[in-house]
Amino acid sequence: YTNLEPGTYHLYLAEVLPNSGIGKKFRKISISIAIPFWNTWWFYILIISLIIFTVWSYSIIKTKRILMHNKALAALIQERTKEIVIVSENLKAERDSIQSNVKYASLIQNSLMEVERDLLTTFSQHFIFNKPKDIVSGDFYWSHKIGSKTIFVVADCTGHGVSGAFMSVLGIVSLKNIVETLNETSPDKILNKLHIQINQFLHQEESNVTDGMDISVICYDSNTKELTMSSAMSSILFIHKNELQRIRGSKFPIGGSSLMYKTRNSYELFSVKLEEKIKIYLFSDGFQDQISELNRKKYMQPNFRELIFNISGQPFQKQRNILEETLKNWQGNELQVDDILIVGLELNPNGAAKN
Repeated sequence: YTNLEPGTYHLYLAEVLPNSGIGKKFRKISISIAIPFWNTWWFYILIISLIIFTVWSYSIIKTKRILMHNKALAALIQERTKEIVIVSENLKAERDSIQSNVKYASLIQNSLMEVERDLLTTFSQHFIFNKPKDIVSGDFYWSHKIGSKTIFVVADCTGHGVSGAFMSVLGIVSLKNIVETLNETSPDKILNKLHIQINQFLHQEESNVTDGMDISVICYDSNTKELTMSSAMSSILFIHKNELQRIRGSKFPIGGSSLMYKTRNSYELFSVKLEEKIKIYLFSDGFQDQISELNRKKYMQPNFRELIFNISGQPFQKQRNILEETLKNWQGNELQVDDILIVGLELNPNGAAKN
């Protein structure tokens, strides 16, 4: 018999006699089939215990490995954090040093542009709206008085920030040499000599340096009541007899090699004999080029000219405030794109300037 269930089985044997049938003698054989060990309760408990122990052991080993990895990672992060802190502190120190030097450079630049005395003794009213994009500016203004003549300059140098400021200092130093040392007072000749000096200073005929500036120069002679003007790649606005007039200026800047402008001529000179009050506006292109937060468009020259004409009847300090507020509303949260400089001047040939 096969596939018998576990238990006790009895086999009975009887004697069979020939011709007599079954005899009276019987034999009993008992057979016991034990339960296989893999079916016993203790084996089940053993297997379950082994599984639990294996899982527990694996989790313990895995946890220890994770803890060791996390500990090593934490140590690495701490080490890298220390390095980052050191680098950050060094960068902050360098930044503070650079900002300190740039701020000091700004003081030097502003001292070179100190013109209040000349403005107060020549012009009946004036305002200066100067808003650099960075701490130092590529836009500058400058003035000097020689006898009865007052020269006033507004310039927009290539670039802004430190590079623009370097050009502005170079421009001011050159102007001081041309006007104060060489006693040149004619705006067109000042521009011609300034171009030659910038070209020579930067070796622009031999190098690839094309930096320069757009600039406007005016000269007022209080004896003859004559106002002369000249500009390079820059416009001059003036309001005379309640009309806005514009001097476009020459179509080539200060600086650059002779190959850049083969048709470069002398800068054009404009002259006005003053008989009554006149308002003059000199400016860089920063205000006109400013992007609006609302429509992502530039302010543009026509809008700027219209704004100047509309505010020209206001006192000059109020004009400056209106310009500042208009720029703020137009710009919104948009970044300033360039240095901004606007100077308004009033000449009254029949009245004394305010001292």
